[in-house]
Amino acid sequence: MSGQAIDETSEQTTDAVPAQTIDENKLQSPTERAAMGKSLRKQAPRSSHGDWTPAADRPDPLSLLQAQDTGRLQYLLPIKYGRMLASPFAFLRGSATVMASDLVSTPVTGLNVVLCGDAHLSNFGIFATPERNLVFDINDFDETYPGPWEWDLKRLAASAVVAGRENGFKEKACRNLAVTVSRSYRTLMIRFAKAATLDVWYFDVDVDSVLKVFKKYSKSSAKST
Repeated sequence: MSGQAIDETSEQTTDAVPAQTIDENKLQSPTERAAMGKSLRKQAPRSSHGDWTPAADRPDPLSLLQAQDTGRLQYLLPIKYGRMLASPFAFLRGSATVMASDLVSTPVTGLNVVLCGDAHLSNFGIFATPERNLVFDINDFDETYPGPWEWDLKRLAASAVVAGRENGFKEKACRNLAVTVSRSYRTLMIRFAKAATLDVWYFDVDVDSVLKVFKKYSKSSAKST
């Protein structure tokens, strides 16, 4: 989601979440933090995150996109929209503000983080570290902004489904992609909660590990076709 979109809807989001003061300095152990997270499920049960119905007064997506065009180089806008017309996934990539607007009315636990702001599959890639190593991670940070952690996760999971459909995957496979994204997020959050601060800071995924996974599943896909 774009920072502008999150900024414009932050007041609505705050109103939708019951006021709750959390003194994080008193939550020293992973066990205490886990207990706090479970208590917050009362206001946002896990099952509620799968429900979404367009509001009767839902803004026109095109009007939201055009509102962002102010101040941009006008002669480049036709190129942008031309690229978005290429496919559903291309449209999703360029329409973060639309998804941010839709997510405003969805349940949140009230735990805010610094969002990537546009966490879709194509914003993950390979880049070099100062140590001259190649790592795989998020590589787009121009729209970071404080907001509900659920928004980044939902955008990433949605992008996996859209990408799967675009590549001809069956609906069951696309659903499994969203589940895998969510479970992987949960697994890493549990791991990070138990880790030291510096271990979290220096955590990375090296390229060789990623290539091994790609090769493994590429061979499996080839055998099944």
